[in-house]
Amino acid sequence: STPSSLERFNLRLKVRMAQLKYEAEEKEKRRLMEMELEIRRMDLEADTQIKLKRLELEAQAWRQAEISQQNDPHVDTHKDVTEPDTTREETTPGIKQRLDISKCIVLVPPFREFEVDSYFQIFERIAAALEWPRDVWALILQCKLTGKAQEVQSAPSEAAVCAAASFMPPTGGDFSLKLTDGVSPRLKNSQALEQISNNLSHLEDHMQKELVDLIKRYPNLFSDVPSCTDMISHEVDIQKVPPIKQHPYRANAIKRELIKQETDYLLEHGLAVPSRSPWSSPCIIEKKPDGTPRFITDYRKVNAVTVPDSYPLPRVDDCVDSIGDASFITKIDLLKGYWQVPLTPSASEISAFVTPDTFLQYTVMPFGMRNAPATFQRLMNTVTGSLPHCSTYLDDIVVHTSTWFEHITTLRDLFQRLSDARLTVNLAKSEFVKATVTYLGKEVGHGCVRMLKDKIQAISLFPCPKTRRELRRFLGMTGFYRCFCKNFATVSCPLTSLLSPKVPFIWSEAAQAAFEACKMLLCSAPVLKAPSFSRPFKLETDASDVGIAAVLLQEDDAGVDHPIAYFSKKFTDCQLNYSTIEKETLALLLSLQHFEVYVGSMKDPLIVYTDHNPLVFLSRMFNRNQRLMRWALFIQEYQLDIRHKKGTDNIVADCLSRGFVES
Repeated sequence: STPSSLERFNLRLKVRMAQLKYEAEEKEKRRLMEMELEIRRMDLEADTQIKLKRLELEAQAWRQAEISQQNDPHVDTHKDVTEPDTTREETTPGIKQRLDISKCIVLVPPFREFEVDSYFQIFERIAAALEWPRDVWALILQCKLTGKAQEVQSAPSEAAVCAAASFMPPTGGDFSLKLTDGVSPRLKNSQALEQISNNLSHLEDHMQKELVDLIKRYPNLFSDVPSCTDMISHEVDIQKVPPIKQHPYRANAIKRELIKQETDYLLEHGLAVPSRSPWSSPCIIEKKPDGTPRFITDYRKVNAVTVPDSYPLPRVDDCVDSIGDASFITKIDLLKGYWQVPLTPSASEISAFVTPDTFLQYTVMPFGMRNAPATFQRLMNTVTGSLPHCSTYLDDIVVHTSTWFEHITTLRDLFQRLSDARLTVNLAKSEFVKATVTYLGKEVGHGCVRMLKDKIQAISLFPCPKTRRELRRFLGMTGFYRCFCKNFATVSCPLTSLLSPKVPFIWSEAAQAAFEACKMLLCSAPVLKAPSFSRPFKLETDASDVGIAAVLLQEDDAGVDHPIAYFSKKFTDCQLNYSTIEKETLALLLSLQHFEVYVGSMKDPLIVYTDHNPLVFLSRMFNRNQRLMRWALFIQEYQLDIRHKKGTDNIVADCLSRGFVES
């Protein structure tokens, strides 16, 4: 008998999934082979370096023996010369000269844990044989502990090496972190200024000179302590709520010392003062992603009685799209941005916090308060609002231009505005004149938008969920990047169905297949094209039994269509009962609403591709179905050129948009 359309769709899906799995396995095999060859090559180089060092030490010992024999003829020349001990002392020696770290390590992850261990075993052998100071080993271990690369292009200052030395040297066991400073070990602005020329080595000489001169022209922008603006102050509106008093959380000896160091830092720089406020909130110490401590004040009870500020934050998609195909991109980060906004006297009392040893209140806007983002965004919009080629999301400022002249001119205007506002820039976290930067959770540049590699790795290593809470975490992690997948809603349909408390949490084969498919779709390194609003757009839509999918396209100079963004949506229980023509029309309607910011201002007709032929005649169709007629009237507001595209011409997209069907 002839298979049904549903069976054919499922068969196509299984074939495609098998193909994707095979490609992923082959890619992983190639990567592992390359990794093994690289490790073998480095191992051979390490052995060579060790042998050369031993020969050099033996030759040096023989020379010393000959010199001693010449000075003292009674020395027995036939006595064996003991090979010198090449092991290093366990204590870290004092730093007597600048270290050329560029001769040490350049590591480019993300790698898996066993790969990083293999690399560092070789590095440590080389370090021991070449008698590198233990301070260099601390830099090596800093890379290993954070799991990220640190491509050091030149020798850092002694202060930078001392900061890196806060990491324990290798002991053969676990590596622990010495948290001896109340602030992050990241370079201070004064240290980063000393190395600014090295950090701009990727620029041409004249560009580097102009930018360095510009940075040094505004020394007040790059102080080590955040300044305080006079353009705005933060108020906390609690109406007539009585004060909320809370007791400090208990802390162990290590965390208690860290809290004390942080409060001492706040007092020393005037960021907090002793308090007599009737309000008090507790504090805790948490680890940042890089392992350094983060001092947090728990304002949950205060936030619950605070009147919300409705000032809007920019949309992340709009900020990313604004960069487009810019050739020059600079990302500027403000130093402890919230701390650069002062508090009103009443807000300062409400911000009071208690630790096991002190009772203080902030003089600047602390992290964690309910309306702090709205206040800070209002400040940044005031400072950079009318500046062209500039996008601002809280304390992240991005300058994006097509020419160097526009870029340096915009930076000059931006620095002047920041200086007038008495704001401070974090030079160590800023990136100047790059082709690609990491911005708002995505990698943008070269006219493309990509997922972050560490996020892809986190998704690929996510374990199979065993509870609704774990499943919700996985869907939240992957949902942020759903714009990279045309069929996310339909593929993840078996997973989202398990979130309902009315459905028992049973991990079926369909759920497992959907879980693997979501990971495979996002881990295949999808790339989106940055939109150009001077070019026309194209739209492809498709509907299946469980949901809709669409992709917005734009043609390049070579006539090739590139995806700008994907959209997908799961049908509600009511929409599942729609007829085929209703589902296809709904797919077009929802896609137009979702992409309205792109297609709403087009002067030329929008080309729409669909595999449902009756949709081509939608504008001329007479139907007694009132729902279809209402949708048709709405769609007529757009200039559309609807064209039929056979499903066989787009098998992959059509097949994947079908999702998974429980067998």
